[in-house]
Amino acid sequence: MKGREERIARVEAALQAAGVAAEIRRLTQNTATSALAAAALGCEVGQIAKTLVFRRADDAPVVAILSGADRASAEKLSAAAGGEVRKADAEFVKQKCGFEIGGMSPVGFPSGGMVFLDSGLR
Repeated sequence: MKGREERIARVEAALQAAGVAAEIRRLTQNTATSALAAAALGCEVGQIAKTLVFRRADDAPVVAILSGADRASAEKLSAAAGGEVRKADAEFVKQKCGFEIGGMSPVGFPSGGMVFLDSGLR
């Protein structure tokens, strides 16, 4: 559990640095998908912000944050990122972002890549 607590501390520090007051809830249920997270939190899937990691050919991470009800378009991300992207594998996500697939936070990961926030989250 040490790794999990370290990840939570990074998220808390990032939120504090940005001046965001937020309550971090530690859930015991499986929340690896938007549907599971929504069920655990008692909200609709569209109220979940999912964070997906893609990989450019130059090994730069490309992070897409979008509504849990929406699907990411690799083609649109490729155009926005200035080069083809493909979904990152588990090892790449862990190495570049410090989180696991299914547990990627929208904050608290190292800089160095591109981050795209979908307008559907408004």
